Amino acid sequence: MRSSKLLVIITLPLMILLLAIPGPYYVLVRTGVRHTGAVCLGILGVATFLGALSAVSTMTALGAGKAWMPAAFAIASSVINLVSNLLLIPRYGINGAAWGALAASHSCSCLHCADSTFHALFH
Repeated sequence: MRSSKLLVIITLPLMILLLAIPGPYYVLVRTGVRHTGAVCLGILGVATFLGALSAVSTMTALGAGKAWMPAAFAIASSVINLVSNLLLIPRYGINGAAWGALAASHSCSCLHCADSTFHALFH
């Protein structure tokens, strides 16, 4: 439980910065892509936070001798990311890539954490 708290303490401020800072930053540098870049960084901040949360369940699975579990979720995440990118990038550009990363990170992180918790409690 202490590991989870430490990960949240470290990654939550990073996510908040990525959600709050990009808009004002792009206004300061006056680039033409400020809105698109700001949205993309915010989405990737959430994806980074969700990805970091799966680290504890990965260590739990490795400690329990189930190295296949994190590997299976990594492969599933890659497939979801690839399919999401193929579907979303042509229509939404860089934001589509960010949404694809978030979809892969969210779905696999949540499933991996739930599966690791189930195995820790009931096996």
